[in-house]
Amino acid sequence: MLVKNSLPEFYVKLAATVEIFRTINKTNESLEKSIVDAIPVIQEKDLDPIRKNGLDDYQDYILSRIKTEEFSNLAKYLMLCMHEFNFKGVSSVPNNTTLISEFSALSDYEILSKTNLHNHTLNCALCSFEICKDQPQVIKDIVVNICLLHDFGKSPIVQKRFKDKNERHDQTSARFAIDVLEKFGLSEELKKIIYTTLFNHHSEEKNKEQTIYSPFLIQSDIAARTIEKRFSKAKR
Repeated sequence: MLVKNSLPEFYVKLAATVEIFRTINKTNESLEKSIVDAIPVIQEKDLDPIRKNGLDDYQDYILSRIKTEEFSNLAKYLMLCMHEFNFKGVSSVPNNTTLISEFSALSDYEILSKTNLHNHTLNCALCSFEICKDQPQVIKDIVVNICLLHDFGKSPIVQKRFKDKNERHDQTSARFAIDVLEKFGLSEELKKIIYTTLFNHHSEEKNKEQTIYSPFLIQSDIAARTIEKRFSKAKR
């Protein structure tokens, strides 16, 4: 289990690998191919009935890959929230969404808007396993939770909670994350890192603050969209 007091030292040791982590955010055809080959896109027809534990099959699989207790508990809570907030009934690209630059064309909007928020969130989490496959388990566990959190700001229920902020969905996701993370005893440092990763992941500011997890989230999000776009075109 990750002890709060050990986190500062943990991140100091990881600091030397930040540049390696950031390279994941660069175009990498072999990486993209491995993701597409390894990760099956969640399709509308694949929606599974909810099990007794409140999760569907894809969520159960993702949860089985998380080995750190506090991050497993966090992930399960977020997955249950996805059902409570009706992610399956919300487009992953609402009308007010700014797409990542690679998918900013109108045609891409029309294609990707057909993927619901539930499926995109899980696709992003699934892609993170391939992207983080060579990383320590705790990194994988943190990244998959960041992926689960990254689009909560698109939920009308969450937006209503933070309606006075008038912010982008990624910023709303970050604020929602802070509220949730308070319940799971994570260190202040880790909460700040997760908040920053989420808050800036769609920002186009050149000097935006990045974290060691930012490239993982961005690449997982892009990989999920790449697969979703490919699947949607294949259905035509």
